[in-house]
Amino acid sequence: MNGPARSKMLSNSKADRCVAVMAALMAPGEQLLALADVTSVTPQSIGLAVTDRRLVAVPKTPKHPIELQAHRGQLRGVRLDKRLVFTYLIGITDTDEIEFGIALQEDRNFLQPFLDQFLAASSAGQAPREPIDGRVNPELARDSYRDPREPTAQASSGISLVKNSPQQASATDDKSTIADELVKLADLHQRGLLTDEEFQTAKAAVINGR
Repeated sequence: MNGPARSKMLSNSKADRCVAVMAALMAPGEQLLALADVTSVTPQSIGLAVTDRRLVAVPKTPKHPIELQAHRGQLRGVRLDKRLVFTYLIGITDTDEIEFGIALQEDRNFLQPFLDQFLAASSAGQAPREPIDGRVNPELARDSYRDPREPTAQASSGISLVKNSPQQASATDDKSTIADELVKLADLHQRGLLTDEEFQTAKAAVINGR
């Protein structure tokens, strides 16, 4: 049976949960196209779903409301925000910035064609937009969320852990960022994607804010 495309970083159990939640929350006729392991603690999400109509931060259960989403045609750009050891995927609309959560490099690569389609739909029939405050011109979508900087630490299975730069220190004061990153590290370690040493080093970097 055909189902949505799944990022390799998304475990089968989590993917199945996302499918079940989205099946209960999607509108009639809406199609689930893809699932990625882009997650957040506050508000809590267990993955990022791409449908033919919107991007959705999948809530824990169908009883929880969808708190983060961007409808097709609304997305104007995508940017990355490096914080402690992880990079966050942020969608840009005309009225808001939507922080979907932590996105590892493999998830960003997986999502690229789907985000390209959303950005193409948004820019159809419109004049090219100039980047504002780091926001991405839809015409440059293919390179818009590739990290231009090399990671300073390399974890197993292609996972990149990056150190924070001094210019980004203020962003790391947010308690939700610390919680997000500690939870993500624990998940990766439990799944065997980080060694004990990598986990302890990255955990210390998060706690110490560097």
